[in-house]
Amino acid sequence: MRKMIFTLFFISIFTARVYAQSFFVETIETEMFVLLNEIREERALPPLTQNWEVTRVAMYKAEEMKNLNYSAHNSPVHGNPADMLNRYEIPFAVVGENIAAGPFGLRETAEVWLNTPVFRDNILNPGFKEVGIGRSRSSITGNSYWVLLFIM
Repeated sequence: MRKMIFTLFFISIFTARVYAQSFFVETIETEMFVLLNEIREERALPPLTQNWEVTRVAMYKAEEMKNLNYSAHNSPVHGNPADMLNRYEIPFAVVGENIAAGPFGLRETAEVWLNTPVFRDNILNPGFKEVGIGRSRSSITGNSYWVLLFIM
């Protein structure tokens, strides 16, 4: 009986931690999504929609970047963004990817992207209709690893 109570207690604590962590990630990803659409709206561009399948891939990539401590478009595990989407059988015609890694906040990250021509072009491309947003934060360094995957 004690073992059963301990097991249930442990599972409850683990579930609560995972839920709390998931809630924070989803919240900051939602904030980034809203910010991206505000930027597009200021320029009279159509809003992006979130694609949950693409978001899942972006989250995998952000977590991988954190765990392997890298920041690159070509994943040592999954290859380039198109390879990743194909691996998970997500249909697309064109893919664009924005990445960032460092101790920057949400708005600072968006500023960096807007000041980098290739990343700005992805955000402002009217052909991109859907986006997946992933972010992982290192509890050791405090750095955030961001991945935006745009598809059309």
